[in-house]
Amino acid sequence: MSISDPAVDSTDRATAFRIAAVGLTNPRGIAWGDDGTMYVASGGMGGDRLSGPDRHIEAPLGPYRGGPTGQIYRVDRSGNVSVFVDGLPSTRDQFRGKQGVSDVKWVDGKLYALIVGAGQAHGNPDSETGILRVEADGSWEQFAFIGPWHRAHPVAAEVPHFFPEASLFAFTWVPSDNAFWYSEANSNYVARVTMDGEISRVTDLSATNDVLSGITPSPNGGVYVGHMSVVPYAEGQTFVSEVLPDGTVRPAWEGLTMVAGLTQQADGSLVASFMSTGNTVALPHFRPNAGKIVRQSTHDRFEVIARDMTLPIRVEVGPDNWLYVSTPGIGADDGTGIIVAIDPAARDLDLSNSILLEAAEQVRAAGMVLDPDLAPRRYPHEVVPGEDPV
Repeated sequence: MSISDPAVDSTDRATAFRIAAVGLTNPRGIAWGDDGTMYVASGGMGGDRLSGPDRHIEAPLGPYRGGPTGQIYRVDRSGNVSVFVDGLPSTRDQFRGKQGVSDVKWVDGKLYALIVGAGQAHGNPDSETGILRVEADGSWEQFAFIGPWHRAHPVAAEVPHFFPEASLFAFTWVPSDNAFWYSEANSNYVARVTMDGEISRVTDLSATNDVLSGITPSPNGGVYVGHMSVVPYAEGQTFVSEVLPDGTVRPAWEGLTMVAGLTQQADGSLVASFMSTGNTVALPHFRPNAGKIVRQSTHDRFEVIARDMTLPIRVEVGPDNWLYVSTPGIGADDGTGIIVAIDPAARDLDLSNSILLEAAEQVRAAGMVLDPDLAPRRYPHEVVPGEDPV
């Protein structure tokens, strides 16, 4: 079971959080430029183009439908949101899950983006999953093609419902290795990518079927990686591992639930987002207003920073040392996705959906500028409530 430190009086909500960005469609990873500008990955909306002809993902998730709806947002220091990069590959599955731009990182004066919605099996046959290098004007080039490498280098264990494009959950920059490391959530492995686009697997965890998730550098030259686990996302049964440069894997933090985002504070403390707790055997397994942001206190304990959130999918430490969380991880198709900044000193802070939506509306009313291009794309066959999902 999970073990949390004893709760203290709830933090004063009025000063413990703020809305950093509103109007986002399916927000994912977050990064900051040298000037403090924030960049946010968007999963997009998918599209109407069916997967194939040569590669597919089986039911029940497939077939997928793709389209050029992935985006990267730019948020200035006043909170004004604009579209920085548009028209990137995005895909949607039969349960309305969206995947497009999974993550972003700022390295040596440039923005890099992890693209997961690309490829034939995602309905985007003219593209491949991988990493993009983005220029200051929003133009980009792809220098790492993970999809073809993934298909050519299978993992040791047989993978049920194999994803041929690779399920790229997140990536991080490891300075001591001068390379990106990414987590793959279907075949379950960690790999590294050099600036020349060379890819190599660091460790193969395919036998575990753990669904690898958030990833952040470790002090030993490797990474910490989250294990989300599989349905029904049982309480206290997931964990964080440390992966060393030689491929050794060792436990780092246990007793967790549905780990999605993972980051480190300045003192080295690990912080994770639990997308949902108290999950159920019945579909959809996870629950609204049941996510948490937690900080490690011992190898199997944590303290709750914020609770009752709806599907917080990523957490990052900002330039001001506050914790920035993208939410919700599923269902922000109507531009209701937000980035919320949380005081790292907060304890047991109630950030339920109604509280965050009310705060977001106050931000809108105050005159935050939203780019018209933020309007969610819709396609002729896009699933809406009441329609057949295929």
